[in-house]
Amino acid sequence: MPHNFHKLNDAVVDFVEEEKNYACKPTETFADVVRKKFWPGLQTAETKEVQDFIMNLNFGNEYGVDPEEASAKYLGQDSYFKGEEHIFPGGYS
Repeated sequence: MPHNFHKLNDAVVDFVEEEKNYACKPTETFADVVRKKFWPGLQTAETKEVQDFIMNLNFGNEYGVDPEEASAKYLGQDSYFKGEEHIFPGGYS
């Protein structure tokens, strides 16, 4: 089944950016929520490949986590803090 990749990619990105509180179970991953919305039902090898590519292209790189392991409930709940961005402010010891 051919896909209009760019249209589908844009739709997934728009959905994720517009939805701030996903209606999901606490155990659902980010990939589960997107899969339910855009790939409901049985997946073929082709749709799985397209889904994996879109998810990793846009979100795996953005959030630095595998979309299959990221919590849908807490995605986008991060915040910024004032001060320097050091992981180990005192350095390594």
